[in-house]
Formats: sequence, structure tokens, C-alpha cells
Amino acid sequence: TPLTTVDLGVVERVEVGRGPLAALHGNGSQGVIALTTPARLPAGIHLQAATAQTLGKDGSSQAQVVIGAGNHNVGGTLAASLVDDEGVRDHSRAEQWRLRGSAEWRVSDNTSLVFRGSWAVDPTLQAPGALTLPEFETDPRVASPTSLARNAGKSLSQRQLSAALRHSFGTSSLSVTGWTLARELENPLAAPAPAPAAADEGTWVGLDRRVWGARGEFGTTLDSRTMLAAGIDAQVMVDDRINRR
Repeated sequence: TPLTTVDLGVVERVEVGRGPLAALHGNGSQGVIALTTPARLPAGIHLQAATAQTLGKDGSSQAQVVIGAGNHNVGGTLAASLVDDEGVRDHSRAEQWRLRGSAEWRVSDNTSLVFRGSWAVDPTLQAPGALTLPEFETDPRVASPTSLARNAGKSLSQRQLSAALRHSFGTSSLSVTGWTLARELENPLAAPAPAPAAADEGTWVGLDRRVWGARGEFGTTLDSRTMLAAGIDAQVMVDDRINRR
């Protein structure tokens, strides 16, 4: 899963599971990273707003705004961010927009509904490419001539929606989640087109992806040292891909 669409400024918890324990998270035994973002404000806070601005060298800037509101039963958050980076090298500009919203409805003390949505747009992600040793020794900030000639880089748009129902009863808990995702990508590569081809003729990759999925989890505590957990995942992904000169 590409993490470039994640706004790390709103992540409140990161868990890293390694070894056999990672199998509980559905990613086998090699390891998994689980990122948690808040669905609503902490209890007792009814309104909150925050903003941040970061400036760096080489024309780098990042801005973020987060607002949230709610009460004991209903609440939500909305976060927006912008990254604009001219890049250290030629042909390395990056522009990224992020918007994320979530809402939680506590139907009862034991039942809650959580809705999440996110929108990510990267209109410009230029790729300067690799340099030969003579090119690097002359000026390490320049872009590869082939990357310039073929306008290497990419632009993408991704949208996600999900709804989750969580219910607890006694020492057991049940959660059901459904989600959908749409992703469009345009990726001009620095790789040359199949011969015969002009010097500025590269390979263009396009992707139109649609994903639908559902997940169910059940857990119960048997005693102070034993817990039983079970789950099931179902997911469908449809890709329309095109490679052309």
C-alpha cells in the first residue's frame, strides 16, 4: 500500500508488529505497520482547532489545518494539508494536497459507528532520475538528461471511503468494516520507448483502479491470560492499465 497518500500530521498512533504476531493484522509473519487516526475529539473536548506552517530550504513549505467538534454522542474531525517543494535538484518539484474527514456516532455505550473519507491529489511529482558519475561530479543538482527529455514524473488522485460498526458485549467485541477506493495515476517514465524511438520518446503508464472490500473481526477474553480472536477479509480490485509511447 503506498503511504504517500497518508497525512502523517494527523496520525496519533503507530504500531509495528513483527514475527508471528503480525499475522493477527493480516500481513503474514514478515511484519506490519498499523496507523491510527482519530475519528473524533477526546472525551470532554467540544471544539478544537490547530494550524501548522513549516518552511524549509530549497523552496520547501508545508501547511496544515485541523478542526474538530463534538459531544459525548457525536463528533468528528477535518484535516487539510498542502506540501509544496521546489526540490533540491532540477526537475524535482512536488505538490501534494490532502483532505481527510471522519465522524463517530456512539449509538449506545456498547455500539458505535465510524465514517471516514480521504482525498489525496498530487498534481506534480517530478522525477529528476539518476546521474552518471561525470554528470554528478559536474553538478549534483541537475536532472538526468533522459528524465528531462521524457518529462519523467507522475500525477495521481486517490479517494477513499469507509464505514465501521463496532459492538461490545460482556468480554467480547465484534466489528464490521466496509470500504471503497478509487485511484488514478499518470506516470511518464524515463525509460526509453521500444526501438525505433526518438530521444525524447519514453514510456507512459496510466492506471485507473477501483477497490471494494469488507472486513469482520471477533474477539473474546477467555480468562486473564487467554484471548481468542478471529476475522475474515474480502476484497476486490479492478485495474485498467495502459502502457504506450
